[in-house]
Amino acid sequence: GIGQPVVVRFLAPIEQRAAIEKVMTVDARTPSGAAVTGSWSWLNSQEVHWRPKEFWTPGSTVTLDMRIAGVQAAPNRYGRKDYRQTFSIGASHITRVDASTYRTTVLRDGAVVDTWPSGTGRRGLETYSGTYIVLGKAKVVQMDSCSARITCDKKDPDYYDEKEYWATRITASGTFLHAASWDGVLGRANVSHGCVHLTDADAEDFYNHAVVGDVVIVSNSGRGPQERIATQDPGLYDWNLPWSTWTARSAPKQCTSTVTRCASSRARYSTWTPAPP
Repeated sequence: GIGQPVVVRFLAPIEQRAAIEKVMTVDARTPSGAAVTGSWSWLNSQEVHWRPKEFWTPGSTVTLDMRIAGVQAAPNRYGRKDYRQTFSIGASHITRVDASTYRTTVLRDGAVVDTWPSGTGRRGLETYSGTYIVLGKAKVVQMDSCSARITCDKKDPDYYDEKEYWATRITASGTFLHAASWDGVLGRANVSHGCVHLTDADAEDFYNHAVVGDVVIVSNSGRGPQERIATQDPGLYDWNLPWSTWTARSAPKQCTSTVTRCASSRARYSTWTPAPP
């Protein structure tokens, strides 16, 4: 999908982030051959993402080349082997969920193909507004309020433990678009615990077309994405940071002292070469 970042997770903490980032290159090209502008951004010492400044152009080709064999990542830790992976970007699928109008609009390759009645999170459990990406999907998902950290008390009115169908996941923490024809106010009010409710037919249609990396944009819910940005929730993290913040978390640009020291650090890494494998 056009929102999919390149995600690299390491088995051990990386202390020499700039050195490792130096030898991880992303060659991304649009169908016309134009280079794509993008940047790495470190979430923590073991995970780094690369994404384009704007959504991918459909048909783009992306190659990740990790020449980390022999490169020191931390004291007594070196890369064991190089990695290379190529993938391509599919069609543009953008779905817009408006919590204030109770409508979900589906666009494919820029054209509106469907407008569906929908519902989002009720007051106090509002669905986060922001830009999500599809993480995966399942025909049936067992959902419960205890795992969602809402309540484990079976006597609580917000307690639930039930199967939901045609479920497309958009956060690791448990936000889905799923079938909810049992929702008696669907298209007229927001009563969910944070998921996006659709009719059975519409949820199945969304499920059948969705691919990992597709974009879902929720608006007008009254709740921003800051909490999920703070927890780096997969699905709702990468596209909700300003570009300046994203690029500032690229290792070569992380300077903790004077401009002079920062410049000298860049110069050192520009002439650095990895140890032979």
